[in-house]
Amino acid sequence: MVRANPLFLLPFPLCVSSAVLDLGPVEKASARAVQQHGSPAKFHGATRATSLHDQFHAVKKRQEAGNSTFWLESISHQGVAPYGPEGYEVFRNVKDFGAKGDGTTDDTVAIQSAIRTGPPLVYFPPGTYIISAPIFDYYLTHIVGDANNLPVLKGSPDFQGGYLIDSNPYFTGDLNWIATTVFFRTIRNLVLDTTDIPAENEVSGIHWPTAQATSLQNMVFELSAESGNKHQGIFCESGSGGFIADLVFNGGNIAAALGNQQFTMRNLTVNNAATAISHFWDWGWTYKNININDCEVGIDITEGGHDEQAVSSIVVLDSSFSNVRVGIKTVRDSTYQPVTAGSMILENIDVQNVPVVGHSYTPDGPTSFAGTIPANNRPASLVQANRFYGRSRPQYESQSPSSFLSVRAGGAKGDGQTDDTAVLQEIINDAAASNKIVYFDAGMYVVTETLKIPAGSRILGEALPVIISSGDFFNEMEDPQPVIQVGEVGDTGKVEWSDMIISTRGPQAGAILIQWNLASPADDPSGMWEVHTRVGGYTGSLQQTQQYCIVAYMLMHVTEGASGLYMENTWLWVSDHDIDGDGQLTLYSGRGLNIESTEGNIWLSGTSVEHNQLYEYQFVNTKNIYMGQIQTETAYYQPNPDATLPFPPVESLHDPDFAKSCEGKEGRCADGWGLRVVDSKDILVYGAGIYSFFINNDAIGVTSMVDIDGQNVANFADNANVFNENIALFRNA
Repeated sequence: MVRANPLFLLPFPLCVSSAVLDLGPVEKASARAVQQHGSPAKFHGATRATSLHDQFHAVKKRQEAGNSTFWLESISHQGVAPYGPEGYEVFRNVKDFGAKGDGTTDDTVAIQSAIRTGPPLVYFPPGTYIISAPIFDYYLTHIVGDANNLPVLKGSPDFQGGYLIDSNPYFTGDLNWIATTVFFRTIRNLVLDTTDIPAENEVSGIHWPTAQATSLQNMVFELSAESGNKHQGIFCESGSGGFIADLVFNGGNIAAALGNQQFTMRNLTVNNAATAISHFWDWGWTYKNININDCEVGIDITEGGHDEQAVSSIVVLDSSFSNVRVGIKTVRDSTYQPVTAGSMILENIDVQNVPVVGHSYTPDGPTSFAGTIPANNRPASLVQANRFYGRSRPQYESQSPSSFLSVRAGGAKGDGQTDDTAVLQEIINDAAASNKIVYFDAGMYVVTETLKIPAGSRILGEALPVIISSGDFFNEMEDPQPVIQVGEVGDTGKVEWSDMIISTRGPQAGAILIQWNLASPADDPSGMWEVHTRVGGYTGSLQQTQQYCIVAYMLMHVTEGASGLYMENTWLWVSDHDIDGDGQLTLYSGRGLNIESTEGNIWLSGTSVEHNQLYEYQFVNTKNIYMGQIQTETAYYQPNPDATLPFPPVESLHDPDFAKSCEGKEGRCADGWGLRVVDSKDILVYGAGIYSFFINNDAIGVTSMVDIDGQNVANFADNANVFNENIALFRNA
């Protein structure tokens, strides 16, 4: 997918900074990747190392030996793939495929055998797994290690290849998958170790060109500590979004070499690297809680130099630099063409022993500055310990298998056909009453009435199971109904929900995919982690052809009485193309994310909303909202039809009234909004890619980047950037 014309709204004065080291170019990295990739052919003939009988006894032996205390290893695994081959295994333990993890055996073939047979959840028990060639991470695969005792994936001294894990290989001269369409995959709880690979070898822990609904979490990168080494932690060269959190890098030449359209990173620690972050291109990037220690350079954005600056915009907040010679390195003067390129926002940065943080531009020219950069005034309810609240996806590491209630063990089928509504509701209610965690085994669970999640619930999925609405109950536009309802109106309490997809099947003109009614305290909010809505474009959806189908009323509604909600890496998507087949789709969903919470206290960290009719994000009569790198795309087919069809505006939902707002205006006007704010305050946007640019599926740029009360206050022609148009700072206060 093409992205264009984002708007970056950042509530802090502009600080453009620079320094003077000239490190090696990054643009050759992609060519190096092609040269360094080994062929995957060696894995194609790999066979399973043990029979099912042997696997069972191997699992029991490891449990008896006490090698793992993580519940995921010993819980019963009953996930199914309704549209996969008969007997398809979702959960795969690499040791059941012959991996030893003993620190001496070459486990390359065994690990690849566990991954290669289709989208699974691949589990690594504790151990050190030696590999001599890249592990190829295929589409939709989830790689998860023991969260209590991180397994180590270690390159051997004779390692051949560019990456320990390659998530998007160069089997030819091009990436195997178009990076902007690599969705729904995750890697967490691993140590990636390159220290046995010669220091002069160009090697990275992971190659990660991906897009929405992807994540890396809870990983450690052990890289060479030798002077002049060529090791990297992450190489991310392309894509259209993603989320990364809770990583530690030790050593290396570059801890993270990064380029992507828009991205969110939170909780990164870099120790003793030559360059912590080599940021060689982007359109927008948000770093939160980045802690850089004992490095030569903190963040380098010099790629492209004076004439062709490649970095559009970066925001860094709630972060620290300690014992770093140059904090932020950019081209020193302001001769960029265009001049908005290389924009950077710094807020709430703690600095210890950093001689040059950067340079700020004054009427007298660039002036170096050092020292701490304070925070803006922030709503107290959004802040804990002087930083915006954030919480990583819960993994329930200390829980035992008996703490979980499997929905398939409780009678749900998840086969994509059976109506599972009643049995799912019973399991969810029982779990909340008994303080258990609901475990949605992999599968597709059909519901024909609203599924209600009460306060006190904890719910997580295995490899992104799908809850899919079906039937007439959700197909009345005049009487919309939630597919998932969190809390009744007036309820208080807390819910934790992670790793799931909510969807619709066929025409569902009245489906509100998620309705959030629950009020939670600001100091202990509810959370959604990697909970996505995906409408259309996959097997089982009955929305895979050009049917011009009305598929949803609204993707998510946070109602007036709701409050205290943290959302991380959540993608609310109406599909523009068929991810299980071919071709572009035209599917109609009325509204994206509508937040009407009067109290607010809502955090959106790495969220995206795409391809709805009336708007993507809307905030009405609300306050105290934090957003870190939101991303939108409006409906590609507009104005055929325009935003007024097929969903007439509803006054009680505060829908945009295009008849009124377009009165007297010439040309196009009734187009869906990317971000709409109505009668609200303390709406803090730390990075946004607002892509509003299509006419009948042909790309074209918007002319007004920001309107206030119907008047254009920021024109695209004044804000040209590296590809998009960019506003580094916009205040409306």
